Amino acid sequence: MVRSENLWSPASQENRWQEMRQAELVEHSTGLNELLETVCASEPFRGSPKSCEFLRHIVVQSLEGDTDVLKERLIGMALLGRDASYDTSTDAGVRVRANNVRKRLNAYNESLDESARFCFWLPAGTYIPVFLRSTIDAFSPEGDRPDTQIQELSFYRLAFPVVAALFLCIICMRWEFARVDSFLHFWKNVLPDDRALLYIEPPRMDGTEEGTATRELKFAAPLLDLAGQLHHRFTLVSQPGQLSSAQEMLVYVGAMAGSPGQPDSLPGLPDPEGGDSGTRFVVEMTSEGRKIFDRGSAHTRLGGGALLTIVNGPQRLIWIDGTDDASIASLVNRLCEESRFPATLENSFTPDTVTQAVFASSSQGEPTVVQLPLRRLHAALEKKL
Repeated sequence: MVRSENLWSPASQENRWQEMRQAELVEHSTGLNELLETVCASEPFRGSPKSCEFLRHIVVQSLEGDTDVLKERLIGMALLGRDASYDTSTDAGVRVRANNVRKRLNAYNESLDESARFCFWLPAGTYIPVFLRSTIDAFSPEGDRPDTQIQELSFYRLAFPVVAALFLCIICMRWEFARVDSFLHFWKNVLPDDRALLYIEPPRMDGTEEGTATRELKFAAPLLDLAGQLHHRFTLVSQPGQLSSAQEMLVYVGAMAGSPGQPDSLPGLPDPEGGDSGTRFVVEMTSEGRKIFDRGSAHTRLGGGALLTIVNGPQRLIWIDGTDDASIASLVNRLCEESRFPATLENSFTPDTVTQAVFASSSQGEPTVVQLPLRRLHAALEKKL
């Protein structure tokens, strides 16, 4: 019988388990895959094929290093047959399945003896499993254990770091409130009255792909989830010309128009060939791969990273591009997280402007942001429309 309580955790095991790093997962992949089959054949999982299917999915994807697909929406599509735009706030299928797997894993782990080398754990609130290894042999004899003696500290030595920490907390709280305000202001402009369109590249007709590409869905999942959290929604479109009014916002994630396999025309999209579009930064293909260039500084190459372009003109567009998939996904996730949202983007929706932000791949700091008038981009848009 599967216990309903969610009592088991590594913290309750008196240092019995230690979390494994990614390098260790590769080193011990054979043993972890054997454990996966052992768990699925165990009493807690034996009578639940769906729980085994869920566990296999999250463990295999994690061992392959592809945890980006372990989001509620993508799991729902992969295992439950949901479509890309389903409402995760009202459809609890994935959460119910994960909770069931979590309870069964806890029941299995409670039965482990000291001979067990590894175990899986699925913390609450996530679909990414934690891989643990035994620490029974981690220490040498008692005399070599780390010293845990607590030193006596004077009142002043204790009080000073506490006061300093409180002071820093106050500063951080004020900064964080400003960041949250910027985050909400930005997304209220993106999702006005549910008139935001999210472009998803249609499936190719050459037989190489079935349905919507997994790559595009990875990019889209955080945006769709955030819209639901803010009680709004995106409308998925496969034809970039489906904007019907200047009030709608088109969000496009991916390589610039004109690249192989990408759309040839997006309303409001700056000219990727470097014409007088009013944009300053552009991603171009070089012999070393895709790079970001600054056309306002003698066409200087800035290197790798992500580029955000926000067009506020006759047609409204948010275009997230980058030099590689990892940079694009990182920018999408950062825009969708309050704690990491760049406060410098708050004023990105000034009418008749193009706002661009460059996010360097080697830095987690604030992006380089410029805002320019649309200039001749108006004429280019009129020709497209």
